[in-house]
Amino acid sequence: MKFALLTTVFTALCAPSILAVPLEARNTTSIAPNTNRSTTRVTDVDVLQFALTLEHLESVFYRQGLSRFTRADFIRAGFPASFFNQLQFVARDEASHVVFLQRALTGLGVRPVSACRYNFPFTDVRSFVGLASVLEGIGVSAYLGGAPLISNKGFLGAAGAILAAEGVHQSLFRNSLNLMHPQT
Repeated sequence: MKFALLTTVFTALCAPSILAVPLEARNTTSIAPNTNRSTTRVTDVDVLQFALTLEHLESVFYRQGLSRFTRADFIRAGFPASFFNQLQFVARDEASHVVFLQRALTGLGVRPVSACRYNFPFTDVRSFVGLASVLEGIGVSAYLGGAPLISNKGFLGAAGAILAAEGVHQSLFRNSLNLMHPQT
């Protein structure tokens, strides 16, 4: 079940990269263009909708976790008391990302995607924090993969700011789980 959820999330978030215009079609000089292949142009709206889908997932995840577990639960699980405050901060960040992306899409005259119903497989504080680390890692990867597809400089700057926040979130969880930095 956990593998199926993570595979589904990963596939959904990587779709912008999969659907992206092939690199050779975006370059002005192509090594060997394939004239038999049709290309699908990914728009800023597409990327923003995928980002919103991710942010909905994360926002609902934190809302569910924080409504299920208390500060005392985190302390009993071995986390410092301050960790719960940091979790609340992350939850507010994710909720603000949802609002920002909804406003950006509405400003473009587009109806933003809605949140889905999620069934997160966490059973205790440790599995919640472990899944949070995975989701934040996917978030970082999704923004890194989506950034080259954004043509509007304003949206690109905002995506960069969200990417930085996602990186901070990922670091918080990796550190709390005593995981090594991904580059080491």
